[in-house]
Amino acid sequence: MAKKHESKWNIEDLNEEEICAAIHYLESDPKTTNKESDDAANDDGWALAISVIFVVLMFGLGFILFYW
Repeated sequence: MAKKHESKWNIEDLNEEEICAAIHYLESDPKTTNKESDDAANDDGWALAISVIFVVLMFGLGFILFYW
């Protein structure tokens, strides 16, 4: 590993409790993360479907008015 990429932390000085606290801090909570990502995915799907339907209807309406 290159010198400029080496960590400046002194891991040997950390005790077990501090290491565990850091690991728990960095881990994501699976209960909230999965629910939030599922909600976001469902919202994006509905928004995309509504947008596509709106565009198709507008093209259809424009086509009808243009040839009427």
